[in-house]
Amino acid sequence: MAPGTSAYVPQPSATAYTRFPGQKVSGRLLRPAQLAQMKQTVKTGDSLFGRYGLGLGWRPAKGCDGGLRFHGGTSFGVISESGVSPDGRRTATAAVSTFRLGGDEQETQDRASLRLVDNAVCQG
Repeated sequence: MAPGTSAYVPQPSATAYTRFPGQKVSGRLLRPAQLAQMKQTVKTGDSLFGRYGLGLGWRPAKGCDGGLRFHGGTSFGVISESGVSPDGRRTATAAVSTFRLGGDEQETQDRASLRLVDNAVCQG
């Protein structure tokens, strides 16, 4: 659903982007067997994002011994990156404009977003 001429952008909100992955990883939304399937990942070939599975990824993160689970997304001019501690108790989301600089600058933006999430979840 597009906002049309309204400046209001409907759901999902940053709160939803943060809450939903945490609920998944903590086991509050899924049966144990379903969560185990989601945690099975394969290498992505992308050095920033590590591994990805059924709607839930994993990547190493400074300060989090078990790495972070994540699920990123894009919605109406915003790219979000989330991070969830291995137990699902700590979550964070960074949202950045989809106006991207491209090339090396884009990777710098991506790394900054991930570092922000890592610091909030792992160092917080």
